[in-house]
Amino acid sequence: MPCYNASAYLSEAIESVLSQSYKDWELLIIDDGSTDTSREIAKEYVGIDKRIHLIEQPNSGACRARNNGIEHAKGEYIKFLDADDILDKDCLKIQLEQIQTLQSNQIPFGDYGRIDRDSKKISDYSFSSGMLQQLQNDPIAFTFFHWEILITCPLHRKKQLQEIGLFDKWLPRHQETDLHFRLALAGAEFIYYPIHTFNYREYESESRISSRFEKGKIDKVKLNEVYYRKNESLLIDKYGAMPQIYRPSFADFYYGKAREAFARHDKANGMEYLRKSELYMPYTGTRWIYTMFGKIFGYVNIEALLRMRLRFLHKA
Repeated sequence: MPCYNASAYLSEAIESVLSQSYKDWELLIIDDGSTDTSREIAKEYVGIDKRIHLIEQPNSGACRARNNGIEHAKGEYIKFLDADDILDKDCLKIQLEQIQTLQSNQIPFGDYGRIDRDSKKISDYSFSSGMLQQLQNDPIAFTFFHWEILITCPLHRKKQLQEIGLFDKWLPRHQETDLHFRLALAGAEFIYYPIHTFNYREYESESRISSRFEKGKIDKVKLNEVYYRKNESLLIDKYGAMPQIYRPSFADFYYGKAREAFARHDKANGMEYLRKSELYMPYTGTRWIYTMFGKIFGYVNIEALLRMRLRFLHKA
């Protein structure tokens, strides 16, 4: 349980673990340098139940907190639960029974609910038959294009997490999607069971551990580039060349990077990004028009005109 300034919800999250019908668990709360009363709340529970442990670390982000917890965990299986979410009371019992019937590369997962700040139900989310068919047909592509398997939906195997290098500590966003994508690349299979696993608390807050960016390490502008370049390398390493199904996404990425470069008057990088974009997918439609006018009038000039038009429309 990674925790950063979650004092408003931490007790409810811990109580959902204490209420589990399966009792042979340990709860590792990793406090990520909280400045509120989260540590004090956690310490109270540590004093009450010997299965609960508090690990303190300097503020380092959700990935490092989860990795810290994995490394300290004594169990064979790992269940992730954020400090503002609520685990269903039979979740551990049911998923433990499920995983013990599966092969060593298979991971059980289920559905989840959404609640608000006051723990009132917003909605339930169930995986559709169409999505599950996509997952079965191509788990790598599914985990690349889909984020819906939230980190608390599965029961993970500690060994599998260690084999792929745990969470990528340089990714302050897309953490669980990246983890599941790398698990699929390594041969993991996600096995769906129609059970309700937990309730995800949906709200906006700068203090949410999964929403915060590591100061001085990465910013929002660079995040997409880090994510796409990493996945580009992983996919090419896996298949030898980029499979067709992923090409439109990488063409879009490099096209966007080209336009950003031209907007900065960086023609050299802009042209290189355009070349990579066209390598993944030949230009059609508006992209063809953009490149045609760019060749005639200059890409830097075209980009300046387009952005000027957008600013004008926004003001209007």
